[in-house]
Amino acid sequence: MDEVPVVNANPVNIIIKKTEKETGRQKTSQIVVSLKNLVYMLPLAVVVLIQLFLLGKSFGTFSTLPYTSFSTFVFVAAIAVFLFFLQLLQRSIVYSTIGGLIFLSGIFYAWFGDFHTTIFANLGNFDTIIKASWTRKDIPFPLLMAGIMTFGMLGIGFVQFFVSLFVKSFFETFFGKDWGDGNWMGFVGAIGLLIGIHTGFFFYANLASNTENRLQWEYQQKYRPVEKYLTTVPGSIMVAKNRLYSSHNETVRGILLDSGVVHDEKRIKTPVIRKGFQPTETPVFFSEKDIICFSGEMNVENWRVSYPATFPELLVSAEVLQNIDYTPLTSFFVSSEKHLLVFFNYGYIGLYDMANGNNLWLKSIDRQAPARKFFSDDFPSAEFFHETEDRIIFSCQNGIIKAIKKTDGQEIWRYNHNNPKFNGKPQRAFISAQSERILASFKTGEMITLAIENGRVIYRGRNDAFSFKTAPAFKDLTAEFLTDEGFYYIVEVDGAKILHSENLLPRKLDFLPFVTALDHGIVAHKGEALKVEDRKVKTLLSLSNRVFVTKPVFDDKLMYIGTQDGWIYCVHHGSQDEKWKIHVNGELEEDSLYIAGSRLLVKTRAGSIISIDRRFI
Repeated sequence: MDEVPVVNANPVNIIIKKTEKETGRQKTSQIVVSLKNLVYMLPLAVVVLIQLFLLGKSFGTFSTLPYTSFSTFVFVAAIAVFLFFLQLLQRSIVYSTIGGLIFLSGIFYAWFGDFHTTIFANLGNFDTIIKASWTRKDIPFPLLMAGIMTFGMLGIGFVQFFVSLFVKSFFETFFGKDWGDGNWMGFVGAIGLLIGIHTGFFFYANLASNTENRLQWEYQQKYRPVEKYLTTVPGSIMVAKNRLYSSHNETVRGILLDSGVVHDEKRIKTPVIRKGFQPTETPVFFSEKDIICFSGEMNVENWRVSYPATFPELLVSAEVLQNIDYTPLTSFFVSSEKHLLVFFNYGYIGLYDMANGNNLWLKSIDRQAPARKFFSDDFPSAEFFHETEDRIIFSCQNGIIKAIKKTDGQEIWRYNHNNPKFNGKPQRAFISAQSERILASFKTGEMITLAIENGRVIYRGRNDAFSFKTAPAFKDLTAEFLTDEGFYYIVEVDGAKILHSENLLPRKLDFLPFVTALDHGIVAHKGEALKVEDRKVKTLLSLSNRVFVTKPVFDDKLMYIGTQDGWIYCVHHGSQDEKWKIHVNGELEEDSLYIAGSRLLVKTRAGSIISIDRRFI
């Protein structure tokens, strides 16, 4: 069949190209429209930006977003979804980008206070970062923290810009050019969304933990200087009968225990790390040059003693000797608060008389090696020494244990372990004590029972599977402990015969902490707190998206334990009944909890102090 031409009303398609002048005119017109819209929306945008700052501040006050807590990732994901919906409503590249920066500024302000000054001041020393990196030396912590904060601001701005560009292009493609820029209805909707988020978060933060019934008072601190967010926080909390003494943020304070009111404060910058809470009626603070002891009211200076000018018999090169820092590492009250035990660098330890500040002795006791002050796995702690009436027994590096006389610092006896290293590094034994014996537990799986009187070896035991995580609970002739792999053992100290074993943490994650109170049979990891009793395991608490981090504290059958993101739980560890919970707006650490009479004292990582009524209300 022949093809028949079809008559068309428009047989010729005429393609008319737009001239470059017309195209340029359209682009110019679009830019003008966008600029006009930007100006018209400015009053509503200012309201949105203020709301974003306040919301960021609320979020930052509620949580420091610890990276090892599952709740952080849920929180961050919710924030990302919320910011995306906000962009859908506004459809403004400029305001969306600025909004993301303002929101992050609110979070940083809650954590650090006036952080802008710190960023600009530290980044003014940009050449120091380059030189430190070039010479492969450590970058100073203030510059590192300022760099992280700056990178966070730039990263948020970059993401917000490109997401808002995508949102704008999407609306223009599918709904037309008129939908590319947001209108007043979109901004009003954004304001409404933010009001809803503010309201919902307010009720969640204030009602979920029933704080109004238990929160007695709180003394808030921020991360100052900002590098405290990265490092172990110098300072301490000392507890007296009617007062607290705090040394954080370059100021020492006396705080009334009943009200949380600061009754006195002095400008003292302390570089010394003293973990947890320490009971004492006479506060002692460490400045950059001196040890200072005040009266209980802090209105009288009892005594002041300078740090040692030299370390006797220190075997280092002349170049190292010129740059040694004689500032102490940490300290403990001993002899029922009659003495102050002070740990210095390079293994030196001193004992001071609390009555007059006299230095009774300063001795080279531990290995003469520099300590990593802010990130040390074996930083001096209570697990590495034991006190009796007349002596202090120290666990030292290279497997050495020494008994030192309190009066003059003379060595009474010494134990030299035959396996001084673990994985090529000097090992230090955990010390557990009972009656007249101590149990030294080594990473290599060895347990040595020594007589406190003369250091005589009483029992030996070894098992390569015993990679001790903490000091064992030493009871009669048995030891109970947890290994690095999460196995729970009950063994005889003589010969290390296994009486009971249990894989308590089969799904253990190495990057998450686990805490123990072995005297009470408690082991906690991730969001699960377990109790071992009569060789049976039961679950006390099971939480999703949370990580237990505080060492539990006890009052009879009541256990108090906290999560990294600031939740504290009171549980009856007999009946397993959860009595109450509360959120304290701060990141918690292993040593954050302390029982003081009818109150539970809480210390956050930034140094804030919270008093909670722990009684049944």
